[in-house]
Amino acid sequence: MMKTIFLFLSVLALGCQTAPQKPIEHAASVSAKPNCVAAYLAEADLQFETDGQRAEITRALRDMLNKSPEELKSVRYADYTGKAGAWSATQLLQRYFLSPSHAVFDEDCFYRDVAAPEARNALQKRLDDLVKEK
Repeated sequence: MMKTIFLFLSVLALGCQTAPQKPIEHAASVSAKPNCVAAYLAEADLQFETDGQRAEITRALRDMLNKSPEELKSVRYADYTGKAGAWSATQLLQRYFLSPSHAVFDEDCFYRDVAAPEARNALQKRLDDLVKEK
């Protein structure tokens, strides 16, 4: 019994004398935060009723692809009834692209992520689908 305890303490002491190990970082375990625009559009269902609404959604998607985030902050869009200048870009997306998880856009996240390649790909896909539906 004493031999076992002595052996255990010896091994423990040796383990404490080794240099601390650096944690191993695997690329797969370090995940980047998903792009909020791409993630939202990936799950959202587009719903509109009129050609006017379709035209406003098309205009907004094109603006998101062609304007800088700073420029987008000042652009306003017509609401459901056609009232000009009623909605921001994020409001338009949330009103016409309905999220099954009821996700809500954080405006800071939207303007940070909208110009990223992931967002641009998602926006272009939605624009292509919308134009193709016509």
